[in-house]
Amino acid sequence: MRIESALIVHRKSLYQIYVKEHKERSVQRAIRRRDKVALGLKQSHQAHQQALASVQHTLRKLGVKVVTRWRAHFRSTRSFDLVISLGGDGTLLDASHRLLDDTPLIGINSDPQKSIGALCCGTPDRLARLVGALRSGELRPMKLSRIRIRVDGQERLAAWMIRPGNRLYYQQLTPDEVGVLGGADHLADDPTDLHAISRRHGR
Repeated sequence: MRIESALIVHRKSLYQIYVKEHKERSVQRAIRRRDKVALGLKQSHQAHQQALASVQHTLRKLGVKVVTRWRAHFRSTRSFDLVISLGGDGTLLDASHRLLDDTPLIGINSDPQKSIGALCCGTPDRLARLVGALRSGELRPMKLSRIRIRVDGQERLAAWMIRPGNRLYYQQLTPDEVGVLGGADHLADDPTDLHAISRRHGR
């Protein structure tokens, strides 16, 4: 598989949103008085920033052209050979729903101390090995429908996701389709349990 360009889709940390962007004084005060929860937000933000820098460095070292986007600003994958979601399972699921073509997607957990990342391929230190395996053909993306759904008589295709050792792929859903399933929150409750989702919606 050719990998010359990659799009990194990553989340904004709560620290980024509430402290750096919105300048929330209550959070800033909590950090100054060393509140445990507030300090945890800062530590998680730092871990994410370190992971982002590591992923960018690794890709450039491998000769891959890198573009980085907040997940809310992610629009198109047409000019990329690979999409990397950096965050946790929520970031990966959100990215998978936005894929409009067959560009492969892999998930990298940016903060394994705070995030389970059950659907992610690993942490930043594994990225070079993953890219190497993709390039050599040792690791290949597979396309499977995790949820089959018809809209106006047309069947939707699953998005592409690489998950070594686990053939889980995610349905590419429009907002209207998500409404059919009762909201995106239901998809993220237990994303590894198709039967739980089916029972929840009487299927």
